[in-house]
Amino acid sequence: MDAATAERINNLAKNLKDLHLAASMEEAFSKAREIILGNQGSGKPIRELVDSEQRIVETAMQESEIVSEAKTLERDVSTVKESNTKDELNNAELAQEASKASEQLQKHQKELEKIRSEIEAAKRALDEAKQVKDRFERQTPDMTPPAQKPRSQLSEEDKKKSDLSRIFNFGKR
Repeated sequence: MDAATAERINNLAKNLKDLHLAASMEEAFSKAREIILGNQGSGKPIRELVDSEQRIVETAMQESEIVSEAKTLERDVSTVKESNTKDELNNAELAQEASKASEQLQKHQKELEKIRSEIEAAKRALDEAKQVKDRFERQTPDMTPPAQKPRSQLSEEDKKKSDLSRIFNFGKR
């Protein structure tokens, strides 16, 4: 041990005795020696304590970061669960609407089939009416007089006057 270290130990021991932190000067000297040099057998040196304190602080910071990330993940999970719940509700509503639409479609298809059968019945009735009409028309004789041919009402003289070939002399050219 060098002189500067010995002087520091002596000054610390005197201060410990003056502050009544040690009962005797011998005890103050041993405590001062432990503080300055560090005691290898009974405790950790100050440097190790400071290092361990820094590690504790770093660990606490990492823990707080992990806790904040966990809270963020919990919020994300709850958001996803809410979204899934909403999707399930929407799917249930869509299934109900689809079943209602299916029921309505079946109802309309039945009505459409009924209308088609009514149309077919009406077509058959119309065909029967046409057949009856045709039979009736074949059985009744035609009472209308035959169409007469139109007579030429122009006299010979008028025909000569209206003959264009004579008026314009087409034949003499």
